[in-house]
Amino acid sequence: VATTGADARPGGRGRDEEAAAAATAAAAAMAALRLDPVLAQALAGATGAGFLHLARAGLSALPPPALLPLRASLVRLDLGYNDMRQLPPQVGTLQRLEELWVNDNPGLADLPEALANCSALRMLDARATA
Repeated sequence: VATTGADARPGGRGRDEEAAAAATAAAAAMAALRLDPVLAQALAGATGAGFLHLARAGLSALPPPALLPLRASLVRLDLGYNDMRQLPPQVGTLQRLEELWVNDNPGLADLPEALANCSALRMLDARATA
């Protein structure tokens, strides 16, 4: 049996093709959001890698729509060392999220209830938060 992109998928699409299609869709979604260019670049790069590192990015909030294109691919989200006051409930749509870093956000007092939907979550670092 021949495979493409490390694994054959129903419909003839391999993992590489699926990742490329997801990256293209995420880039289009990011452009439509009109985000800060640094944030948009980080979000677009996270689609293929599965990691989004926004530690020490000076963030006070994460725009909720920014997470939607990443919901099927994001494995690690690092928002540590920012000035976040809350996380959007859309974080609960991140189906593959295994690690969430929100440490050192002194104004962050609560986590969204929707985080309970992240069934793959195995590590949460909320040190030095309110």
